[in-house]
Amino acid sequence: MRPAVRTHRSPAPPSAAKASRAGRWDSDVPPLSLAEVQLILACAREDYRAYFTVRFFTGMRTGEVHGLKWKYIGFERRLTLVRESIVPGDEDELKSEDSQRDIQMTQVVYEALRLQAKSTRKISDYVFCNLAGRRAPVLGCGVDFHGILTRHFHRKLTHPLCEPGGSRCG
Repeated sequence: MRPAVRTHRSPAPPSAAKASRAGRWDSDVPPLSLAEVQLILACAREDYRAYFTVRFFTGMRTGEVHGLKWKYIGFERRLTLVRESIVPGDEDELKSEDSQRDIQMTQVVYEALRLQAKSTRKISDYVFCNLAGRRAPVLGCGVDFHGILTRHFHRKLTHPLCEPGGSRCG
């Protein structure tokens, strides 16, 4: 691994996996396939599709997406600037300086954010908010990840997007 790190000038991978908040090891969380992601997006309520598209296709943390403001969306350069985060209900600095980054928008993210802009840009500084313009929690958004993937892919889902009961997103 070290020669590859030197050759491609990428940071060295961590020597051990970190435990997730749910007590599972990150390395044990199976990634969703593109087909699974597309199915979840198709089953999501329309008003949550942009949120999930950004979550699935940018790699942003939950707090970073919840704290995302329009001033950090650069449609002209197709960049999403990660500068703030939300931690238990409050705006906060990012975890570390390394967390501050610019994410190039894929076409699907660009289109989702353009659509979201029509809904929330004039009522809130936040990209994802409720009709009153306040940051909205994304609990109870009507997507049964566990049920969808069990029915369509015959697999159990142990993924951070699911609550321990495996029935609702969050």
